[in-house]
Amino acid sequence: MRYAIIEEGKVVNTLIAEQGFINEYYPNAVLADDSVNIGWLYEAGEFVKPADIIVEPNPNIPSKPYPVDGFQYTWDSEIKDWVKVN
Repeated sequence: MRYAIIEEGKVVNTLIAEQGFINEYYPNAVLADDSVNIGWLYEAGEFVKPADIIVEPNPNIPSKPYPVDGFQYTWDSEIKDWVKVN
């Protein structure tokens, strides 16, 4: 069976275990279906999916592909280009 570990009204972990294990190690775990995931809220005995977070890209910082040379880069807004971090 699948269970959710709740802290301060939020699902912080989920696990699949037998009832005996839950009773011994996680007595406060709540039975959850497969849709419940970390970050969900638990209010008045019900699981609530959090609102979707929409991230708008910053047009002032162009995207850069993951560096294949093994170095880290940072955006320099003065020269408007990516520079290697030493």
